[in-house]
Amino acid sequence: MKISVVYITNRNGCLDLMTASLLRQRFDSTKVTFELVVIDGYPGRVERGEAQLYLTEASLLETGNKLPLRAYASPRPKTFPWSRTGFANAMNSGVMLSGGDYVVFLHDYTHIEPNAIELWYNAFTKHPKTLISGVIQWCTAAPPDNLSDISTWKSYPLPMTLEDLAIPRTFEVAYWGAPISFFDECNGIDERADFCSQYSLYAVQTHAKAWGYETVVDTTLACLMVRHHDWDTASWYGPHNSEWRMKGVYSDVPKEPVWTGWGANPYNMAVERRKNDEVLNRPIRLSPRYHVSLTRDTPEVAQRRPEKVAEDQKSRGIEVIL
Repeated sequence: MKISVVYITNRNGCLDLMTASLLRQRFDSTKVTFELVVIDGYPGRVERGEAQLYLTEASLLETGNKLPLRAYASPRPKTFPWSRTGFANAMNSGVMLSGGDYVVFLHDYTHIEPNAIELWYNAFTKHPKTLISGVIQWCTAAPPDNLSDISTWKSYPLPMTLEDLAIPRTFEVAYWGAPISFFDECNGIDERADFCSQYSLYAVQTHAKAWGYETVVDTTLACLMVRHHDWDTASWYGPHNSEWRMKGVYSDVPKEPVWTGWGANPYNMAVERRKNDEVLNRPIRLSPRYHVSLTRDTPEVAQRRPEKVAEDQKSRGIEVIL
């Protein structure tokens, strides 16, 4: 079994936290492997190139491991450019570049335990045609004090205080995974869902029911998420998004769309995935830093010695103190 971990990011920093979690994964590689797809929506980060160099060549930290990076890219253009969110679009962008049998989604300020891949393997094996929702252990930490395209805090280990455990009553699309076949069959998540943050959940649930997929909550699948919403001092009911919060309670459409089994998207997910798979599986890529088409190279970053960057990043190792 191969699991595609799709990391969706639209905030500054965070890459060091995500990288530390994934580099420490321990699992039986005769049963399961994983690859990483990063969909980066933070303005300008893909173009600047520092993050891609970190993910491809300098993500060694103290473990001596490198990330199994399959693709690093910006989200594809939104189906509805004026829509409020880009959540469904970002998830679809990640699935479109995935080559695994199953997909698991991660988000900013999320930390997973070293056995997470092994636990997802167990869950997918137990529930073969099922959309699986994990649970979120909320925790608090000081606001970031060293934000850059890669780093978040100045020093680690990072003290965190555990708070409440969020267990979905039926299903949720926060920390979740599904067979890749689900996205091919429903043509991805209906991107009309990007007009309100809750719509992605409703669209996914309808797609699953139409195609005969079960939905379950598996409490063995727990991730830690830093409660970054509290770093925003503006009113929760303000109309504008911010660095730390997306005010998704607002909908830009007067009436919720009618969801069906087919995502009303201007592409064929299965066809797009096959085309990307052919490109990303080439034994020789077009350049050493080529991970997806249309990703602009930045020579001034690429010319930096990877071993020097790795040495710089070694001090950013993350060990969460609970």
